[in-house]
Amino acid sequence: METQFVSLAGGEKICFRAAGTGVIPIVFLHGYTFSSKAWERVLQALPSAYRGYAVDLRGFGQSDKPDNGYDFAAMADFVAGFMDAVSIGAAIIVGHSYGGMIAQQFALSHQDRVRAVVFSDCMAMNAPPIGIIPRIQAQIDAYDSREATRAIFEAATQRFFDAANVTQDDLKEFIAVNMQAGVAALKQAVAHVFAYDIVPSERYAAIARPALIVLGSHDIIDWKAAVTLNDAIPSSEIFIVEQAGHTPMWERPKRWSQGVFDFLSRRLPDRP
Repeated sequence: METQFVSLAGGEKICFRAAGTGVIPIVFLHGYTFSSKAWERVLQALPSAYRGYAVDLRGFGQSDKPDNGYDFAAMADFVAGFMDAVSIGAAIIVGHSYGGMIAQQFALSHQDRVRAVVFSDCMAMNAPPIGIIPRIQAQIDAYDSREATRAIFEAATQRFFDAANVTQDDLKEFIAVNMQAGVAALKQAVAHVFAYDIVPSERYAAIARPALIVLGSHDIIDWKAAVTLNDAIPSSEIFIVEQAGHTPMWERPKRWSQGVFDFLSRRLPDRP
């Protein structure tokens, strides 16, 4: 596994981890506050047919942290720009949580660049958003203080995992990763997660690529989100990772990978 940097067309510097020597490109998008580290265990055991690219999204990890550009349309264009920079035409797009919502937007606006898509542990953007409730607004306001930001992560990061699948050392590592995020990214991304514009289900019905919707059995995302996406996307399936929380690709990477790559093998018979 290699950590590399690439500059997008506008000069934005992006960090990513690459692994595998196969010819099928697969792009991994991490969740809110995380970085490409969240995909480390999947990348380490990537099937031989694939070349994986796990991106530190704009504003997170070691990538540049501009003041704006965290809405889903801008982030979908960011993914397209990254693919241009590393010479990928079309790829399998895999997104977790916030990254899964970006993947939804990407599948809607850049379908010609999608071979298949995996939405892991994410809200359905064709359902009403939760809205900026007082607790979320307080969190957004608190990000102005680094000390308050650390306190948020120390309290909240453990919620992203089933306690049986994560160690205290894991949590410390992820808190350190979360602290790399820029203030603008933390504020704007979470605001878009909780107050996105609803996408009509008719638009999802136009997604003609194979789509897999993944949830952990003990996920913080409601099961209804998976059903809502599955109902709207004609060529979709649901896969449940048993005994896993919100981050099953880290908690149970072998099981997550088994479900995902079995799906891709079945649904992309003409690969590569």
